[in-house]
Amino acid sequence: MLRSLLAVVLVLPASAQSLLTSFEVFAAGPLTRAAGEGFQLMADKGHAEIDADHARTGGQCLHLLGGEERSVELRADLDGGIGSVRFAGERWTSRAPFALRMEGYRDGQWVEVWDGTREVVVGRSFKSDVAVRIDPPVDRLRFVATSPQGSGVLIDDLCVSAPGPARLMGVSADQIVRPVLLGKPWSPLMHVDVRVEGTHGVLSLDQLSFSLVGVDPELVSAVALFTGDRFRDAQRMNARAGVLQDGLNLEEGTHRFWFAVQPSEQVGLDDSFDARLDSLVIDGEPARDLAPPGPPRRQRVGVALRDAGDSSVHTYRIPAMVITPKGTLIATYDIRYESGSDLPGHIDVGVQRSSDGGRTWSPMAVCMDMGEPHGQNGIGDPASLVDPATGRVFVFALWSKGNRAWNGSGPGLTPEETGQLMVVHSDDEGVTWSQPRNLTPALKDPEWRLLLQSPGNGIAMADGSLVCPAQYRDAEGVPWSTVIFSKDHGETWTIGTGARADTTESRVVELPGGVLMLNMRDNRGGSRAVMVSEDLGQTWKDHASTRSALIEPVCNAGLERGRDGRLWFMNPAVNRAPRCRMTLKASDDQGLTWPHALLLFEPTCAGYPTLVPLDGAIGALYEGGAAAHLIYERVRIEEVVRK
Repeated sequence: MLRSLLAVVLVLPASAQSLLTSFEVFAAGPLTRAAGEGFQLMADKGHAEIDADHARTGGQCLHLLGGEERSVELRADLDGGIGSVRFAGERWTSRAPFALRMEGYRDGQWVEVWDGTREVVVGRSFKSDVAVRIDPPVDRLRFVATSPQGSGVLIDDLCVSAPGPARLMGVSADQIVRPVLLGKPWSPLMHVDVRVEGTHGVLSLDQLSFSLVGVDPELVSAVALFTGDRFRDAQRMNARAGVLQDGLNLEEGTHRFWFAVQPSEQVGLDDSFDARLDSLVIDGEPARDLAPPGPPRRQRVGVALRDAGDSSVHTYRIPAMVITPKGTLIATYDIRYESGSDLPGHIDVGVQRSSDGGRTWSPMAVCMDMGEPHGQNGIGDPASLVDPATGRVFVFALWSKGNRAWNGSGPGLTPEETGQLMVVHSDDEGVTWSQPRNLTPALKDPEWRLLLQSPGNGIAMADGSLVCPAQYRDAEGVPWSTVIFSKDHGETWTIGTGARADTTESRVVELPGGVLMLNMRDNRGGSRAVMVSEDLGQTWKDHASTRSALIEPVCNAGLERGRDGRLWFMNPAVNRAPRCRMTLKASDDQGLTWPHALLLFEPTCAGYPTLVPLDGAIGALYEGGAAAHLIYERVRIEEVVRK
């Protein structure tokens, strides 16, 4: 049976000059032979598939499966053959062996036209943008990959073009929602993409200018133009006041131009920014109708609490945050010194404090460090809670002595056998911290493979009980969400039962009548699982919203009761990977429905939000992808709950 592989979304008049696809119109599953208008595509059984779980654009991509010399062949009916290829790629493993190349059929044999072994890299969201010019052109092309079983290479947004003169294929402008960040020198407000195709010659970018809209000049130190696919790696252009000063030659490919702002010291967390594209002239012709689609998007203001390279650290992840009775914000997180990988590894728990609602923060300190050898004594995935009766702040974390984290932990109680649930506390608003105390012997069933906290934050109930979400892997390795609780201000702790199999990280709130609601990351994917307990987690039953009200791509989330009485929730509001569209939601009916929502961060990110209640607002700390590893925002209630 033939299955069409390429969705031809652009075919030029007369003779086909370019074929472009993001693989959206095809049934997911194994690929052997495919035919479409102007092309054929073939793969041996077991070499490739249409993957419906991963994509950069839309919901599907092409997956060259793991194994030796897996290949997919493309024959394109282009006038003059295939002169160039562009695509987004993602290497799906860091393990060896790995090799990737493109070959063209020329003079009766296959010859290599590109070696991508080093060019296509590991990382979510197709970090590798590939552009290859093939001279002389070929009629047949194939991708060939070698990688470990169970891995492979993902390909999306594939475009093949015929040789010919440079020509303008499209222009688009967009305002991607992401905050203007204090603590970063530049923040993008919008970008414009110019797509050029044709292997011969260039086009001239004659004019490009942007301007701010409705922004107090006192809030702006400077504006600038940048060029590059991702803003983190973009290069600053010669521009003055948002206007390009020199012309620019545009070769084949997609060229992205960013308009960015440098906020002044007067900027506050309630301010916002907006911009517009004023002019774009290419080869003497002005582009028209370039307003971004949809309503105007004013960019909020946030704080880049931590980012890659700060204090010479590779990665910051897994934030937790609480607010003390005195109003101090205390943020904790993983300090992943050497890589972005989870435990085991050289990881400590970092801490920072803010006494002005999150506008400024103290320097980073360390509140949990299990000592040398650091690479074999990592501790991370923090959870925190505050006892309002005493003001004591607790931070829980998992200690991995050697490989005793999620996959390396086993039955038993000792650090040599299994991961350890540790806790520290502070009685001075997070300035100093106690020595770690081990809760594992008192709480863990020796037959379980692992017991640990759920990263994020716990709560204090109306009767004074302290509750922290937790998780464990049972004797068979099945994960369960649960809670631990204390009725004596944290001196002793008791564990509940498993709420639902195959769930892990969770958040907890108290409903009327002393009922606990546990909102859980569900490995089944698609939506959150929600359970309730009337006896501090000894028994559980389904909540009416379980597996229906809150979509998720399998990720941690934030849940909190605001000072307005509403429940507040935040997560990547998509039902499958990649994680993106970090959205803050509010419920008026104890979590049955979530009618109020505000998009805070649109691009791909790791997620993991944590929330705190503020006067008239919600504080949100989350992982902000390429913008900053950890971002804090203060969101006014009226921004989400509109009259």
